This record gives sequence, structure tokens and C-alpha cells, in this order.
Amino acid sequence: MPHIKPKTLYITLSFLMVGLVALVYGVLLLHERSRSDALMLQQAGAAAKRIGREAAAAVETELRPARVSVALLATGALGRAGSEAERLAALPQMAAALRVNASVSAVYAGTTGGSFVLLRRLGDAATRKRMDAPAEAAFGLQSVNRDGGSAPRGSYRFYDANLRELQQRDRPEYDFDPRTRPWFALASQAGEGRLVQSAPYRFFTTGEPGVTLAQAHGGAIVGADVSLKALSDMLSKPQISRSAELLIATQGGEMLAEARREKGAALKDAPGLPRVVEAASPLMRELWQRRDEAGHLAPVQPIEGREWVSHALPLQGAVDAGAPLVLLMSAPRDELQAFQLESRRHSFYISLALMLLLLPLVHLLADRVSRPLRHLARQAEAIERFEFDGPDPQRSLIREVDRLAIAMTAMKHSLRRFLDISDALSAERDFDTLLDLILRETIAVAGASGGSIHLLSADGLTLEPAASRIGGETSSRRGLTWQVDAADSVAAPVHALRANGPVEVDLSWDDPVHLAAYERLFAGLGASHMRLLSMPLKNSQHETIGTLTLTFPRAAERPFEPLGTARVAFVSALSGTAAVAIDNQLLLRARKELLESFIQLVAGAIDAKSPYTGGHCQRVPELTKMLAQAACEAKDGPYAGFTMDADQWEALHIAAWLHDCGKVTTPEYVVDKATKLETLYNRVHEIRTRFEVLKRDVLIDKLEAELGEVGVQRARAAASGPQAELDADYAFVAASKCGR
Repeated sequence: MPHIKPKTLYITLSFLMVGLVALVYGVLLLHERSRSDALMLQQAGAAAKRIGREAAAAVETELRPARVSVALLATGALGRAGSEAERLAALPQMAAALRVNASVSAVYAGTTGGSFVLLRRLGDAATRKRMDAPAEAAFGLQSVNRDGGSAPRGSYRFYDANLRELQQRDRPEYDFDPRTRPWFALASQAGEGRLVQSAPYRFFTTGEPGVTLAQAHGGAIVGADVSLKALSDMLSKPQISRSAELLIATQGGEMLAEARREKGAALKDAPGLPRVVEAASPLMRELWQRRDEAGHLAPVQPIEGREWVSHALPLQGAVDAGAPLVLLMSAPRDELQAFQLESRRHSFYISLALMLLLLPLVHLLADRVSRPLRHLARQAEAIERFEFDGPDPQRSLIREVDRLAIAMTAMKHSLRRFLDISDALSAERDFDTLLDLILRETIAVAGASGGSIHLLSADGLTLEPAASRIGGETSSRRGLTWQVDAADSVAAPVHALRANGPVEVDLSWDDPVHLAAYERLFAGLGASHMRLLSMPLKNSQHETIGTLTLTFPRAAERPFEPLGTARVAFVSALSGTAAVAIDNQLLLRARKELLESFIQLVAGAIDAKSPYTGGHCQRVPELTKMLAQAACEAKDGPYAGFTMDADQWEALHIAAWLHDCGKVTTPEYVVDKATKLETLYNRVHEIRTRFEVLKRDVLIDKLEAELGEVGVQRARAAASGPQAELDADYAFVAASKCGR
């Protein structure tokens, strides 16, 4: 590119921006009056949604850790406790749940037999006074034992912050039965292992609104009281405008929190959750009653001669179970639009003056500035379509646009190089060639002088060298083997595995430890100082399969320049593609090895069927490859010019091993058949038996002719007895051959 001196974008665009601002103000001024109301309503609605999200997040922040604590207690010792002693043994877990959840005021467990244990934080004077707790007590334990169907025995225990028991009191009058409480019935109906949540209600001790979480496990129900005081704290922050009022209540009208100009009665002064129509401000009461059947509210509400911008929104996700919550928000319209009204007047006069003064300059400046930007836009569209063949973007006299053109050019060439490398990696099928290709391209892109690839062994304890390049040439020695669990290892690949990300390691010839580990690398590059950039190679399942290490040498007298985050990021992206290619090749190799083992297993089984053909399936592949190799090496004759590529050699190898695969289902007596009549045995003996019967029949005919008819009858009568015995013996043998 020719050397030019770009001008600053500020000087070029200063007049243009002034003109554009004036023009925009002149055009928008005609529409502002009609759009200001819509914008105000949109902003108010967005603010209401934001407050709703914050309220829902505040509730979820309080409930999420409490849910985890209840689930852990239910599945832990407390949920499995079958006696009072076992329930008391779970005291540390209950105390831990109170410590890590500031919003949880008490955790407890009840059994189907009616026994109950509750641990409460003694954080305020009212609770201490009600339980008459010692001054140094940090926790109060309430217990009712009904194990074995006995009469209820109530007691109070008090513990300090270290769970040392300070005092125990028997309370015969304390006969609380958890089976009568809604949370117990709700958890029992839900079933074991399912966490339930009650509707919001007012806590008796603190007066704060809250909910109860409970979960059944075995014969016990574990629960926790969670305060929703965070809603009041959130609403007390400055919101929208100085006169705005906000309220959060259940859909049934029970108020949980309110923010207003004049404070009303505190929630704890009421026996239960106050109702909106009774305890809220007059404005909130009026708006609450104006909601339609679906709970919606018109955006603008005139009340007592003043317009209020109002919204009634359900709090999505605030309470997963129990009563849904509603946010009611209202702010005066004149306060929300005060800035728009004031700016409208100022904008009118400013826009009018600027339009009159600068309109002639707008066209000239816009054309001058937008021309290179339009060209860059076309370049971006071409890159989006993966078209890289066009010319590079032109340089500009404006400095910022010129820098954008340079960045666009660099991005274009980087993407082209990245796609070319990805295509090359996808097309390469030889594993060793693939590793060398990955290393060569990565070294070229990163501007390194050398590099190596190590693959993780099957047991994950060793990094084995797979490929290495030094000074642009493939190294005859692949590199060193590194032990992953070696203590104080200086190997950059080991550091990359432990950091699970890219690491940079500086090496010096003067350091004996570095020299001992990388002496061959120092000698190969002829440098006394170098920096190694190493990063893990992860497959598509985010499993580490190896490491990629690049070497950047420098002279001892020159300071080492940082590699830069852009270079490291690009190499990391390229290493991800390389890792997937390597993993695919490893998977392909494993599949081929599995197929090879299976084929050889089948061939071995075939050879084992017969001692006469044993080893035949092993000999045929060797003879076949010898014949094929001889055909490839032929210089003349019918096989001159005959060649086979790697895929054909592989196909020939598999075919040679499987040429006799049909013998797997062929019986051994067929494979080893020696005569035509042989199956399981030589059946020529059955033919011999039939010929002997024929010879006997000829003899009988001759004897009957000699004896005459009378002699034959006497002979038959004499033979009838022995023949009957033989028939009986045969019948016995025939009946005995059937197994029972």
C-alpha cells in the first residue's frame, strides 16, 4: 500500500455531525410531540419491568440458598433422625444453615409421630425476651418429643455461638404438634424428595413477611422460615421519580412491601399481612381497585386532577409455589415528561438555527465521508458471504476510516488463512502428516520459530511427544516426555494443563534448570533466551487430549516484546480447530484398531475350528500383500504402471483377512469332511448295515423254499416268542430315550 498521512476523523466529521444533528432535530421535531407520550410510556413500562426483575431476583436470592440448605438437611442426619438424641445430634448442621442464610430465621423438623425440633437465631431483643434466653445465647432450640407414642415432652435449650449448651428448661406446656401445620401437610402431599413452598405470610416473632420451605424425607419433614424483607429494602431505593409510589402484594391483595412518600403503619404492627385496600396509600388503594378482572391497569390514570402513569405487573419467577406476586407502580406524568418538555423547547431553537446555517454543507460532507465507508460495507458483505477474492479495501485520508480499512484487510486475510487451514486439516487423513501440518501452519500464523505437539497418554499421567519443528524443519526427534504430576516442573505443556488455558514461560540459558530441560531447543534455535506459549488441546467434549507449544526466541540484549492478546487469541482459536481434527483422527484410528482386532478375532476363530486348516487366515493376508507389492513394483508386463493408494491397500488388507469369514457359521464336520458320506461320523457303516439286511433276506427266502409251507409255519410259530421279547425290549428302549 502507498504511504499516506491520514487526517483525523474528528476534523472531517465535525461540520457533518453538526449538520446531521440539526437535520435530525428538524425532522424529529415534527414527530416528537406524538412520540413523546409513547416514549414516556415505554420508559415507564421498562422501569416497571426492571423493578419487577429486581424484585424477583431479590426473592430468588433469598430463597435459593435456603432451598439448598433445606434439601441438605432433609437428606442428612436431621432427615434420617429417628429419636430425640439423633435430632439433637444434627444441631451443627442446623446452625450452619442459619449462619450461611441471613434471611433464614429458623430451621426445624417434624416427624409423622408428632415429634418436633426447631433451632432459632436469637438475633433481636423481642425473640430473646419471648424465649427468656440467657444474655450470651446465640441460638434457641425448641423441642417436643412424642417418640414411641408417649405423652409430649417439651423443652427449651440455649446455645452460644460455638454451640455450647448454656441452659435447658423443661416446658410441659409446650406441646406443639407439627402435623397440624400447613407446611407439614403441603410437604407430605408433595411426596418424598420434593421441596415445597408456602404462600407468603407474616412471621409472628419478627413481624416480617416471608415464606416457609419444606421437604419430606422418610418419616420426617424438614423446613425453614425465609424472610422477604429484601423486597422492602429494594423498593426503598430511589425509583423513577421523586413522587413515584410502588407496592408489592399477592394477587389476593395481601401487601408485602410498599415505597411511598409518607410512611404508613409498619407491617409488624398488624396481626397478619395487611391488605392493600386497608393499609396502602390512598393512591395505591385507588389504583388497586381500578384493575380489571385480568389484573391489568390502563397506562394513564387520572386521579384528583393529576395524571399518573401506572403499571400492574406479575412478578415472574418471584415465588415458584404459593401465592403469585404483583408489582403496582405509579408516577406522575408531568415528572416523567419534565425533561422532554424542557428539551423540546431548546431543541426547536437549536435545530432551526443549525438547519439554516449548515444545510448547504450536509450533502458535500456526507458524500465525502460515506464513500470509503460504503466501500468498507461492501467488503464486509463480501466477507459475510465468504468471498475473499476481491481487492483489498482502499486506504482513506481520514485516520479512523483508514484504521478500519487496515483492520478489515487483516480480518479478511486472517479469515481466509483460518478457513484454508481448517479445510487442510479436514482433508488430511494421515495422522503424522496431520500433526506436522497443524504445527507448520500454527508456527507460520503466530510468527514462531519452532513448536511441538504433545498428546496425553491413556492414563492421563504423561505428555508424550507427537510432533516437533525447529527452525522451519521437522525435527527428527519428536521431543521430550513430560510427567504431568511432576513437582516443580518447568515444562510449559505441564503448566498449560494445570492452568487449563494458555500460559507463557520465559526460559534463559543461564538458568541451570531451564538448560537441563530445554538444552536441545536452545541449541537448535541458537538463542540464549526464549518464550514458550503453551495451551491445552481440547476436543469437542472439552476434554484435554494434549498440548500445543510455540517457541519465540530473542537475543539477550533485546527486550522481549509481549505476544499480545490478539495473537494468543488467534492461536487459541486455531488450536481448537486443530484439537478437533486430532481428536477425529484419534477416534478414526481407534475405530480402525477395533475393526482390525475384530477381524483378526473372527479369523482366529475360523482357524481354531479345524486343526487341518489352522493358520490359513493369517497366512493369506501376508501372501496377498506380497503379491500386490510385487504387482506394484512390476516395471513391465500386464502390471506395469499398476499402483495402489492407501485406501486400496487398507481395503485389500481387510478383504484378505475376511476372505474365509463364511466359515464362522460352517459346522466343523463340513470343514473337516474327509469322505462324501461323512457328517458327524462316517455314514458308510449305515449303508453296510442295510446290505447285511438284504443278504439275510435272500438267505431267509432260500431257507423257506427248502422247508416248505409246513416247515415255515412251524418256524414262525417257534420264533414268535423271541420276536415278542425283542419288540418289548425295543419299546422299552424307545420309551427310555426321551429325557424327563
